[in-house]
Amino acid sequence: MNRLLANNAGDDASQRERAALLEIWEQVFHHSAFTGRSGTMFAFEGVGSIYWHMIAKLLLAAEESHRAAVASGAMPEII
Repeated sequence: MNRLLANNAGDDASQRERAALLEIWEQVFHHSAFTGRSGTMFAFEGVGSIYWHMIAKLLLAAEESHRAAVASGAMPEII
């Protein structure tokens, strides 16, 4: 967006289009409301993001184990 604006420096239409686009972005994503913290874990700086990181690692490890079991021909009870 900034590169497009730089090519049309001083163009009022470009400025208005940029402002309109940023407003649409905000309406859709509510970017200004995002703090990067979990609302329920606000008092524990970073704990929420660490928790979700660990959950993601657990899910990845489970998927890798499942795929390895399938690839090695493990019994269905094991898979």
